[in-house]
Amino acid sequence: MDECLKFLWICSSINKKAFVPVSQDVDNVWHAFILQTRLYPGLCSILPGKDFIHHQSGSFHDYMSATSGQLMAEELVFWLTEYHRLFGDFTAESAKHWVIVNFLMQGEGLSLADVNTLAAGGEVSVSLTDTEAPANAKQTSVLSHGDC
Repeated sequence: MDECLKFLWICSSINKKAFVPVSQDVDNVWHAFILQTRLYPGLCSILPGKDFIHHQSGSFHDYMSATSGQLMAEELVFWLTEYHRLFGDFTAESAKHWVIVNFLMQGEGLSLADVNTLAAGGEVSVSLTDTEAPANAKQTSVLSHGDC
């Protein structure tokens, strides 16, 4: 429930339509909130934007297909840094509810400490496999939140 409330807080604070890939658990909690038709509008009214937060289903795959890589990277990094600015470091428990954090950890091999460094505006070294080099060859790149 905590990560759902954090998600709603961020959605409300930016006050625009945005796609934020969160875990199915967070989405399920949001669905449960929405069904409480008397309570949910009240919850939305005490969030920073004070407006009703509408739900629209969509998969991350659909979002990726309809969004340029540059825009998608900017939006995902924005969520990462905004979460950190408002709530501090991701924990092992909170990280599992945010698709961008899972992608960085599982897909790019970053540690949770690396993700938190990146979210705080720092830089981290990432080993990326070079497709033209031998399979075990690696190149090192540096990621920072300003790169997107």
